[in-house]
Amino acid sequence: MISQSYKVLLKSIGMETIANYKYLQENSEMIVGRSNHQEKIDFPIFNKLVSRRHCKIYLQNGFIFIEDLQSKHGTELNGQKLTPFKSYRVTEEDSLTIISGLIEFQIEKNNDETIEFYVGERFKTVKTVLNDSMQTIQINNKLIKMAHKEFTCFKLLFNRIGDIATKEEIMKTVWPERNKTLDSPVTDEEISSLIYRVRKKTSHHYTIRSITNRGYYLEEME
Repeated sequence: MISQSYKVLLKSIGMETIANYKYLQENSEMIVGRSNHQEKIDFPIFNKLVSRRHCKIYLQNGFIFIEDLQSKHGTELNGQKLTPFKSYRVTEEDSLTIISGLIEFQIEKNNDETIEFYVGERFKTVKTVLNDSMQTIQINNKLIKMAHKEFTCFKLLFNRIGDIATKEEIMKTVWPERNKTLDSPVTDEEISSLIYRVRKKTSHHYTIRSITNRGYYLEEME
């Protein structure tokens, strides 16, 4: 019989299923952070908004604790931003998030007889080639034709993959002809419609996530 352990699961906003997980045992800890080649991260996350060493989760005397490691975009417990380098106790009922709720951790007791030490690897690399002159995108040998504004929008998001492109950046990049006039401002409906069309054309390989009041960011699909 194994000692009590917990399963820490990761999910990004808008995802229906949880892909990444790792087990936490007594007197063990895991460092959560952005994947990089300079140091070992126990729970790597492939998102530019995540700090290289974002937070630490550990199990001690049967209790789970979380500690923010002075991350740039913060760690939240039940919606409250944590003070860096201060330990907070976490229960299964608590809401544990990072980057203002963009990424959520779910903690549950492990009832399996065996423990599989596994953390989901990075999304499979998608081979993507952008052709500016033809306004086309080739994804894994599949050619996708786009209208000019669709292509320009995707290119902006692609060049910032894993990071947020604000609505203002999208407006200036996609609608440069309307930046100098106040008579015809770009509306939220126009941006939403554009994102919908781009998302639909690339949905088998990429997903575009919306961050309320901030903008959009592109991620590779699993």
